Parts: sequence; C-alpha cells; structure tokens
Amino acid sequence: MSLTYPYLLLALLPVAAVAAWALLRRRRQKMVVGSLHLWRRALESLDRSARKSSRRVTTSWLLLLAGAVAAVLAAAGPRAGVQAPRRRVVMRLIPSAGMTHGDNLRTAAGAVLDRLGPMDEVWLVRPELTGGATGWLSPKEARKAVEQVDRLPASAADLSVPPAPSDAQHVYTFRPAGLAGGPGPRETIIEIERGTLAQLAAAGAERLPEGGVEIFASARSGAGGGSAIVHKLRVGGDGQVVRDRHTRERLLADGTARVVARVEDAPAVGLEIVIPAGDPGLDAPARAWFVRRPGGSVKVSIVGRDEPLVRRFIAIDPALELVADASDADVVVANAADAPAGKPALVINPPTAPSGWRAGQPVGPVLLRDADIASDDPILEHVDLSGIAVRRVRPWIASGSPPQRRPASLDGDGLLLAEQPVDGPKRIFVAFDLAEENTNFGASEAFVIFLANAMEFLAPDSARRGVRYESISPIQAGPVEAWRRVDGEQAPQGPLPWPGLYRDADGALHAVNLLGVRAAEPNTPSHKAAAAAPLPEPMPAGAEILLWPWLSAAALLCWLMGWALRVNGSR
Repeated sequence: MSLTYPYLLLALLPVAAVAAWALLRRRRQKMVVGSLHLWRRALESLDRSARKSSRRVTTSWLLLLAGAVAAVLAAAGPRAGVQAPRRRVVMRLIPSAGMTHGDNLRTAAGAVLDRLGPMDEVWLVRPELTGGATGWLSPKEARKAVEQVDRLPASAADLSVPPAPSDAQHVYTFRPAGLAGGPGPRETIIEIERGTLAQLAAAGAERLPEGGVEIFASARSGAGGGSAIVHKLRVGGDGQVVRDRHTRERLLADGTARVVARVEDAPAVGLEIVIPAGDPGLDAPARAWFVRRPGGSVKVSIVGRDEPLVRRFIAIDPALELVADASDADVVVANAADAPAGKPALVINPPTAPSGWRAGQPVGPVLLRDADIASDDPILEHVDLSGIAVRRVRPWIASGSPPQRRPASLDGDGLLLAEQPVDGPKRIFVAFDLAEENTNFGASEAFVIFLANAMEFLAPDSARRGVRYESISPIQAGPVEAWRRVDGEQAPQGPLPWPGLYRDADGALHAVNLLGVRAAEPNTPSHKAAAAAPLPEPMPAGAEILLWPWLSAAALLCWLMGWALRVNGSR
C-alpha cells in the first residue's frame, strides 16, 4: 500500500493529543450537602446510570475518535496494488463485401472471445465507417460490439482500419479469404468464407453513335459453375425497371462471365448477370447500373503562366478535362500570353491588346463596384463584383468601333471584353492579372461563377452535346440517408448504399456499382481457425485500488453514529 500525501499523517498527532486529554483529565461531581454524613448518604444513593456516565471511555467517544482517524487516513490518499494475470489482445475486423455475410465474421470473432478470461482485455479495431477503434474492453463488452458489425459494400482495400496499439500481446485479423499478404509479427489471420453473390470485376456503358447504349461487364462466379444467364434491363424516366429479353452465355474457363449487351437509350440502363449455383435459392446475381448525364467533357488547356486558381477549378468541375496540348483542347486559358489562333479562349492580362483596342495607362487601386458592369451579360450572370478590388490594371482604350462588347468597363475603357464572331473563335479578355497579390477576385465566390459562365460561353456546342453514362462506388457515394432505391431490390441497411439504382431527395438518379471485390475459400473454415488460434500467455498486470473513498465514507458514518449517541443520551 502507498500514500499519495503521507505528510498528512502528522494530523494524527493532534487527534491523539485530544484523545489523551479526554482520557486523563480529572472529572469531578459537585453536590451541596449540609454535613459529611449527608454526603455519604448522597453518594450511596447515586444510581447505576449516574455512575456509568462518569466513565471516560464510551461508545460515542470511540466512534468519534475512529471517525477522526479515518478522516486523516483518507486525506493521506492510501492506494493498494493488486496483481492479476491477464491477456491484452487486438481483434481487427475487415467486414468487406468479399465475405458471405456478417454471421460468419461474428461467429469466428465470438469463438476467440469465448476462449478469453474475464480479466483479459480486448482492443476492437473496426473500419472507420463503423466506429473505428473501441479502446480496451472486457470480453463481454467486446462481444456486444462485435454483434453490431456487419459486412460493408466495399472491397477490403477500400476500407480504412485504424492501426492496432503497440502494447497488445497478439493481433487477430478477421478478413475475407483470398487477400494478398501474410500475417505480421504476433498476428493470426482468420479468413472468412467468400460471398455467394457474383462479383463484378469490370463494367461500363457507352452511348452508340447510331443510337442506343452498349453495356459491358465481367463477373466472377461466387457460387459455382454452370451457364450464365444475362438479363438486360433498362429503366424509363419514372425510374421503374423494365425487364428485357435474356440470353445464355457459357462461363469461361477462369470462372468468369463476360457480357456485352445493347439496350435502348434511357435515363438509366443496366444489366444483370445470374450465375446459377445449382440451387435456385443460391443463384448469384451481379448487377451493373449506369445513369445518363447530359453534357460531355470539355477539354481545357492552360498556356502562358500557370494559374493555380483556374487549374483548381478545372480539376473540381467534372465537366472539364485538363489537357496539356493546346491543339487538342476545346477551350484555351491564356494567362499573360496571347491565345493560339483558331481556339476559343479566356485571355487573362495578355501582352497584346485585343483587336480594335490599345493599352491605356496603368491605374489603381480600382474597386469594381465603381465600374460600369453589365450584370445582364451572360458572362457576368449571378457574378457579384461589388466586393472585388484590383491593385493595378491597364484598361483598354477603343480604337474606332471594336468588335467586342464590354461587360465591364471603367469610364468607357475596357476591363472585360467578350468577342463572339460569326465565323471565328469566341474570346473573353480580362485586362488585369488574377494573381492573389493583385486582386481578391480569385478568392471569391464570384470568380467560380465567372469561370463557369466563361466555359459555358466558350465551349463549342459539339463538346457540350455529348452524353455520358456513369456510376459511382459505395465509397464514393458515402453515407446517404435521403436516397430511395428504385430498382425493386432490397439491400441491407448500413452506412453505405449497396449496389443498385437510387433516387435522391431532389429526384436525380444515381447508379451505384461495386467493382473489384476479390475473395476465395479459406483453407481452414473460419470457425475451426478461430478455435485453433494461439492464445498468448497471461501476463501479471497490476491494478490499483483507491482506498480514500472508503475511508471517507467510514469517517462520515462514525461521526454520524457518535453524535447520534451523544444527542440521545446513550453512552
């Protein structure tokens, strides 16, 4: 046992002094009598209770003394150490879509927990989507947490799992069978049986020039051999699934079914590959869905000085594609450089004035709220320039009747010009540098809207007319609560959407596909591997018990009882 504040034991000295004084002091009883004879008779007449009250050591006195001693001991902070052997193990759960279902995972993890003792500690590590690490738990608490874990619609490589603590004696990793990589030091890998569902290795959809959509997919058999039955599906504008004709294809030698199918153009298209397992109840379907998105990608190239603000905008906008070669681009952004001939371009602070203009004298600083802004111009639609300032600018001065219009000007001189010839490329000219040290335009919401308007104005109609079919993975979709499944299938509830066709709260369709899931059958069934997994030897571990709360409670109880006896007249 140890004390946190041992010097407080000195408080026992005054307690002992008070107790000694109470015991040793002389007690007298005074009585007024007329003679010595009467005094003797009075003394003899004292009853038993009076004589008992003259005793110095009473029950109430002992209780009060014991309470004082307990209070001093509690203030000193006594602690007691207890040694108990225990194990500290980590259980890493990777519940990917490569396993049959969550029952096998929970059963295997429970088999390991059943072999642990009540004093052992378990650190449970789960994917971040399901809570991450739990900290040290008792086996009983760990079992409750394991019961809440179910497989996720994601491959094992896409699941982020926190690292295990370094002070653990052993790590048990529960993962789908067939993954690469062996166990690490002090680690046992318990492989969980693969899923019975067919697994898509690849899938895609392209709109055909002659009309219709071509879908291709490759699926692995998750349940056995046999022929692959392909159901072609297409979805109308109301989101309802319409089943089309089906065909039969033989499985390839490697156990995969590869299918190319054509369906009619629709807001969403898809196909289903069914690989029979012998038992109709175990048939393994693999579905691939794609939704139609209007607008093709516009290729954009940056020439001259690199502009990070424009580059970031291109990277974020899914309708834009950054290309290095300006000759291959649909639109060119020329920064501090002249635009190449024949290309629609956004020209920022060019060294040469636009045709029909000449460079004026530098002015600044300029607040664009003081400029003449044509807010109804398509290039400046919803663009708020009231808070934009420019440190230095050289406005262009018109020479005659220039062909460009002036969405933004300063005293008649051009700050922003737009050129839209009948037989030539469209151009937008900005008279000032967009660098952060020259203007706050690039750091504003107005800049993003301006760039979107500029790309809409400059992009050729041929680039914008394209239609693409796309899908996302469950990880890309992330947690969604307002999505409603419209393909007629039921899926397990969880933090991620399972593959299928969904409609969000705004009515837009979303296709979710799960590709690249790998799994196999384990060499040893998961329940047998869990029963045979090695257990580390219990290590002596110290546990500290704080005694001061108990002593404080004892002191309070002794004082209450002692004063109660004195108040009631009991001794």
